[in-house]
Amino acid sequence: KGVFGFYKGSFQTNGFFLNTVQYADRQSRDFWAYDLALSDEEAKHIARRAIEWKRAKFDYYFFGDNCAHRVRNLIEETIDRPVANDNGIWMSPMQVLTGVSKVRLDGMNPLVKNIRYLPATRTKLFAILTSLDGQSLNALIEFLDGDDTRLLGLTQREQKKALMAADLHLRQIISDREAKAKTGSQLDVLKERRQQVLLSLLRLRSVASDVQRPPTPSSPHL
Repeated sequence: KGVFGFYKGSFQTNGFFLNTVQYADRQSRDFWAYDLALSDEEAKHIARRAIEWKRAKFDYYFFGDNCAHRVRNLIEETIDRPVANDNGIWMSPMQVLTGVSKVRLDGMNPLVKNIRYLPATRTKLFAILTSLDGQSLNALIEFLDGDDTRLLGLTQREQKKALMAADLHLRQIISDREAKAKTGSQLDVLKERRQQVLLSLLRLRSVASDVQRPPTPSSPHL
């Protein structure tokens, strides 16, 4: 149906935070935000279009008029210059992203003024786990199983690192269960355990930790 236009396409608007949760927590995908150098009027134009699109239904053609075409067209009409061509068989979102990254306003200033890397929950979790020694890892595992004896025997710095890992792990499991509409006592136990983790982290807020931010990989368009 998408090939021959018998499929109705539509757009929905979400808060930026909800999109990051969708990618980072529920899908374990790293997230990049490309900030565009738009004037206030250009930004308002996109906002008004978003309101219009939210109410509209489109005949969706995978090869000639898909979501990438629509976003490309919106950016082109906003900045009044070409962004990406569709000379190929079809247009992908990556073509639009690559095209946007090459645009220079007035021949000098780039349209993309900043690129922010927002690592997935799993990426941040693995970055912490690689910094834990064997004793801290075992304490973390036992804590997640309900026994905090070994965790309390660690230094405050190591406790904080292990608790940060526990928080990320529990957050991802809870988010996954909620996305699948799973309820019950097990979910309640997980939420209670995470609440304990957050309270413990609050008590350790003045303790310095050497947890490093995951290294930033190359941006998608590169």
